[in-house]
Amino acid sequence: MKTTLIAAVALLAFELSPSSPAATIALTGSDAINTTSFNTGLHWANGQPPTAGNDYQTANFRLRTPAISSDVTFAGDSLEVQSGGGEIRHKTGATVTINNLILDDGAIIDITAPSGGAPTGALAGNILLNGIATFQAGLASDGNASSHVLTIGSVMTGAGGFNTASSFGTVIVNATNTYTGQTTVSGGTVLVNGILANSPVAISSGTLGGNGIIKGAVTNLSSGILRPGLGGTDTSTLTVSNNLVLAGTTIMTLNRANAQNAARISGVATFTQGGTLIVTNVGPTLQAGDVFTLFNAASYSGAFSVT
Repeated sequence: MKTTLIAAVALLAFELSPSSPAATIALTGSDAINTTSFNTGLHWANGQPPTAGNDYQTANFRLRTPAISSDVTFAGDSLEVQSGGGEIRHKTGATVTINNLILDDGAIIDITAPSGGAPTGALAGNILLNGIATFQAGLASDGNASSHVLTIGSVMTGAGGFNTASSFGTVIVNATNTYTGQTTVSGGTVLVNGILANSPVAISSGTLGGNGIIKGAVTNLSSGILRPGLGGTDTSTLTVSNNLVLAGTTIMTLNRANAQNAARISGVATFTQGGTLIVTNVGPTLQAGDVFTLFNAASYSGAFSVT
């Protein structure tokens, strides 16, 4: 009877003992071409593939995603891309899902020559922006850099923001994003097709477009390009429900074949016109009596140089 009682108490104590705490595991080196630590133990400090229950950090190394053309998900509880050289190189020609992706100041996410027939890939999950990260679609070393497309379907939060320095292709921002730091278009094209609820946007170089909603103020600087819509023959609307200041180039597309016959910027509070306005027809020949609405704002000031 006594032996049985002791065994039962020991078993109960074992069942009630807390589970092992989550470990934080760091990269110890950068993934070389055609290698990956994303779902292997190649460069993780414990030598094991990422698993649930652990948090992971890049340190100042490059983590490559698998060079495959099918979706893949990071297995760890979180992944932090750290300052000082931390980078995720997107080599997957499909969707990479990372839940609890943390981007510290200076973190880089880039897509370059991914696996598959087209240089495109996507990112899903959620992102905490702890500083100003850099998103790059296509690099100078890519022969078809401008054809690269990185679609960010992740929900982005935090006090940070992002830029697109040294990006040559297109970064597409979807989802409803609540991060509060600045979005700076500083290379390539950024299409806002979702919602930027709190981020001010500056176009220092490169192109801003899309058919989503920007609730922060938008400033197009002297070397920037603002082109609402999705490019090509598209004439959709980019909503800026805040102040809009234009000092660079603004390109508005006309197409009588579309239900909405002109690309449009709407919802603006105070609209300060400036820089160069280029109106281009990509549809059927214009006819006498055609009317096109390009802007909608509560108040207007300034003037364009029109071409």
